[in-house]
Amino acid sequence: MSIDGFNQDVIADGIGTAASSTTSDVDGVSFSFKSINWMLTSTSSPQTKGFPVDGIINSEATMGLKYQLKDYSDSNSIQLNGSNSSIISNVSGSVKAKKLFMLVTSGSGSSNLTCKVTFEDNSAMVFLNIFISDWYSGTLSAIAFHDFGRIGRMNNVVENPASNPRLYEVTIDISNIYQNKSIKSIQFVREPNSSGVVNIFAVSAQKYIDCDNPLAVTISDIIGATAKVNLVLPSVLPLLGYEYEVRTSGVPGSGAVGLVSTGTISFDATTHKLTGLPPLKQLYFYIRSNCGAKGVQDWMGPISFLTNCEIPKIISTSSQNACKNSSAYLSANYNSGIVRWYDSPTSEIPLAVGNSFATPNLSSSKSYWVEAMASEFLNSSGGKTDLHSSANDINTFKDWGIIFDLNQDVILKSTDVFVGNYGTLNIAIRDNQGKELFSTGDISVNTADINKRVTIPLKFKLAAGTGYRMVIKSFSDITLYRDSPVSFPYKEDNGIMTVTSGFFDGFTRDHYYYFYNIIYEKECISPRTEVIANVIDIAAPIANTPVQTFCASSDPTLNSIGIQGSGIQWYATETGSVALPHTTLLEDNTTYYASQTIGTCTSETRTAVKVELKKPTLNVAGLQSDFYYGTDTQSIMTMIDSLLGNYPLTWFRDEIGGNSIPAPDIATLNVGQYLYLISANINGCESHRIKVVLNAMPAELTVSVNAGQTKLYGNVDPELTYTVSGLKNNEQASNVLTGTLSRDTGENVGMYSINQGSLSAGINY
Repeated sequence: MSIDGFNQDVIADGIGTAASSTTSDVDGVSFSFKSINWMLTSTSSPQTKGFPVDGIINSEATMGLKYQLKDYSDSNSIQLNGSNSSIISNVSGSVKAKKLFMLVTSGSGSSNLTCKVTFEDNSAMVFLNIFISDWYSGTLSAIAFHDFGRIGRMNNVVENPASNPRLYEVTIDISNIYQNKSIKSIQFVREPNSSGVVNIFAVSAQKYIDCDNPLAVTISDIIGATAKVNLVLPSVLPLLGYEYEVRTSGVPGSGAVGLVSTGTISFDATTHKLTGLPPLKQLYFYIRSNCGAKGVQDWMGPISFLTNCEIPKIISTSSQNACKNSSAYLSANYNSGIVRWYDSPTSEIPLAVGNSFATPNLSSSKSYWVEAMASEFLNSSGGKTDLHSSANDINTFKDWGIIFDLNQDVILKSTDVFVGNYGTLNIAIRDNQGKELFSTGDISVNTADINKRVTIPLKFKLAAGTGYRMVIKSFSDITLYRDSPVSFPYKEDNGIMTVTSGFFDGFTRDHYYYFYNIIYEKECISPRTEVIANVIDIAAPIANTPVQTFCASSDPTLNSIGIQGSGIQWYATETGSVALPHTTLLEDNTTYYASQTIGTCTSETRTAVKVELKKPTLNVAGLQSDFYYGTDTQSIMTMIDSLLGNYPLTWFRDEIGGNSIPAPDIATLNVGQYLYLISANINGCESHRIKVVLNAMPAELTVSVNAGQTKLYGNVDPELTYTVSGLKNNEQASNVLTGTLSRDTGENVGMYSINQGSLSAGINY
């Protein structure tokens, strides 16, 4: 709003001396303010601090509120002091207001101001003894603008002290019965009990429209990219509903920079869902009533809120079975973010990053944990950021520090300290009962910039809670700066961290101790999921017996050994060496070692099996038996048995291989030589085969001529008869003998000898 009554120029601007650009100082002593464009000469260095060139002050106390200063080359302050303690300022145009905001300060001490607001019908409201803090480090008035520097009006010396000077905001609430009346004038009166010089730079108004904004607005149900707006409706509903803006920066209506979304809400709606919000952002919600032809209300807000992140999800996990003392391959399927693997559900240091993880070699099954972290996270800072000019390092003590609250889990990354002397420092984080949660250990601080800030790393995850203490646990030689005056609490924009007070053996709000610009990080992490690396420990195979005996004559191989298991592999040694072919012939008195393989895993231990080979031998290397045809079989066999060792014998025709044959019937063997091969079964094992020659010789057969054989002279000779003895095997003479006997020749009467003639007994006699 536009008022008159400005009586002093206290802001130096342009090129030239401060005195030539102003009509008065601010404090009644020597200091004026300066614009950012003030220069003593055209070659002077530009100012780094000062009033903005356009004269627009955006209130630090009330978001969205602006003040328009008067021209810097004209009177720009309504100044009230001992000699001029009252001014009436007329208001231009028709201004109906719900609230008035005054941009003021008091130089060289605090002041009390009385304001009389007169309306168009000459009715008035009086506001008595409004307190205004001193322009330097004042803490009892709302700060609207600060840290813009000052200038010696008579010597042009520029001072830019941290956080000073300060302009304050005074808020005047207009009663409901006056809000529909145009304001005619405002009388400003400096009260006699004031010690400072009052300066009034601007007045702004929250306009009155016969159509109210919502009585209350809250933000709830902040989930992912959405949030719910809750409205308490006014008694007179706006004809065209409500307009709103969601912003990360800037004031409503200021354009696209910082604008997240905009929209309208129905006049009778009590809730509205916001969508498409960015994750992990501090957002500001503004709303106003659209009253149709009556106009729109002033923006209401900001209502600040911090969005949550879209928590990523571990959708599924998998684990390949691992053989003992080998690595397992684990993997995770996720929807977004970064995957990190941990050794336990609470460990802080990840083992690996990525959707897959190869474990170290494992001797037994083990659990690992995986989480997904959003790629976007909040990185911010809390606490006091800078030192006041009156800060000092005269008090550095153990267990002194600050107290702070957290309303969300964070990772404390670092804190700054201002160093007055070199040394070592150990910082501790404690809970509200004094229990230590973390300490940095001794950190050597050897900065070359004494009185400058040093960043101390923390890297500690801290859960939401109240009354946390950050204190000096121990130190040596080092001195740190404390600060005063201070204005607790120090609450950062995101509303996550609030430094509530200093601490030394208890709470103190008089000083800020040591720890500035506390950097924290808020991660967005899925719950950890357990993934089991399953280790398969394959047992060694089980041998039928530890010592196994085989017949050497059977040419046993490794396949012959009795053992229970899968994928058996044989080795010549207990460890190492190359696997033997399964067809390897067994050697006597040798130990072999077997492993078992199931799937891709092989037993680490091997089963030992000692092999013994039976090699039975016969008493003779060979034999020949001579006998007569028809000799009793048993007698010969008994003889052979006695020579060979009385073992069960097996008869063969072949030296190697071939089928066994029945033992020969000696008695029936015709005269001749017969070659056989014999092996003996000794304790279940067949001996080698030896040659056996059976030599059947002719048996002796006796033919006796029957006596008394005669014939008559002249008759034909009769058949000469005989008697046979010595036949074998129950043979009949008629079947054995062929031919006939004969006699000596002659036909005369007389005795004739009978001889063998053509009589034959065959090969066996």
